[in-house]
Amino acid sequence: MPNDEPTADSRKTEIKRFGVVVRARREAKGWSQDALAASALGTVDGKSHVSRIENGRIKALKSDTVRKIAAALGIDRTEVPASLRWPGDAPTWPAILSPGTRVERTVQGREDDVAALHDKLTTAGQVAIVSGGAPANHAGTVVKGMGGIGKSTLARHYIATHATRYRGIWWLRAETEESLIDDLCKLAGHIDVSAADHPEKSERATATVMALNRETEPWLLVYDNATSAAALKPWCPDTGPVALLVTSREGHWPGFAEYRTERLTLGPATDLLLQEARCDGPRDHDRDGARTLAETLDGLPLALVLAGGWLRDVPEAGFADYAARLAELLRTRPKQVGVEDYPVSLYAAVKLSLDQLLEVDESGEPNGPEAALLMQVFAHLDGDDLWPG
Repeated sequence: MPNDEPTADSRKTEIKRFGVVVRARREAKGWSQDALAASALGTVDGKSHVSRIENGRIKALKSDTVRKIAAALGIDRTEVPASLRWPGDAPTWPAILSPGTRVERTVQGREDDVAALHDKLTTAGQVAIVSGGAPANHAGTVVKGMGGIGKSTLARHYIATHATRYRGIWWLRAETEESLIDDLCKLAGHIDVSAADHPEKSERATATVMALNRETEPWLLVYDNATSAAALKPWCPDTGPVALLVTSREGHWPGFAEYRTERLTLGPATDLLLQEARCDGPRDHDRDGARTLAETLDGLPLALVLAGGWLRDVPEAGFADYAARLAELLRTRPKQVGVEDYPVSLYAAVKLSLDQLLEVDESGEPNGPEAALLMQVFAHLDGDDLWPG
C-alpha cells in the first residue's frame, strides 16, 4: 500500500512553500516580522521564529503555530500545504458570538462587497492602522453610506461568510457612549472580566478593552452606527489581532480604511423585492413589474424590504399599484416634512407601511393599531430623523 505520510524532504519543501506565502502576505500588509510575531504568537520575541519560517530554516512546525500565523495574515486553511494544516474541525470558531449578528433574510447582491471588505480587513497593509497611531498589526475598516442603504446588513453578511476565521465576534451599538459601554459590559463575562472586580460600568468596559488587547487569537468587533473616530477611540483595542469593522453615516475617519456602500444594482434589487413580496400567486412571476418598482425605489435595500412587506400583506395588489401609491404620496408630501440623510423614496415606503397598519379591515377595526403606535414611537426615539409625517 502507498505511504501517505509526508517524507522529511517533502515536509521541508512544504515548510518553504508556507514561508513564501507568509512573507508575501506579511509584506502586502506592511507588517514587520515583529508585528506578525506580536499578532500571531503574542510576543515580539517570536521575530526570529517568524524569520526562520519565512526563510525555510526550520525543521519542524506545529500545526497550531501555522494556524495562528495563517489567522493573523488572513491565509485560508486551503492555502496551507497539506502536511502543515491544522485539523479542519478544531477549533470550532467562533467560540464567542454576540447576539444581533444573524442575517434575517437572504442577502442579495453583496458578494463583491463582502469580498472587498475581507480584503481590506486581512490583506491591505494601509487598512491595518487604527485611528490614533495604533501599531501596524491592527485592522480597522469603516463602512459608510446613507441611511437605509444596508450598511449593518452588509456587516452581518460579512460575519455570516467569514465567522469561522475569528475566535470571537462581538456586535457593539456605537451610536451613543452609553450603548457602547453597555455592550462591552455584556462581552466582559465571556473574557473573564468580572463585575465584582469592576462594579462601575465604564471601568468594566475599559477592563474589557484591555483584556481584548491581550488576546492572541483573532477577533472581530463591529461598531454599528458609530458617529466619529474620536468617540470610538477610548473603546477600541489598539494591539493584538482584533479587527474592527465600523458602520457609519458620517464622513472623515482618519486612520481607518473607508468602504462606501452603494445602492443595489437593478438585478439584485429586483431579486430582493420579489423575495420579500412573495405571495405564492401570479405576482411572484411579474419580474418586469418588480424591476420597474425596484428602479423607482432606487435600489435602496430598506425601501425594497418595506415595499415587499407591504405587498406580501396585500396579495391582491400589484407592483404597479404600490408604485402608484408611492407616486401619490410623494406628490402630496408636506414640504415641511424633513427626512435628513434618507432619500424621499424611503420616507414614502415607511409612510405606506405605517398607513397600511392604520387602515381598517372589514370589521371597521385598524389592521394593526398597536404595531403602528410602536412603529411611530420607535421612529421617534431612534433619533435618526426618519419620521413619517
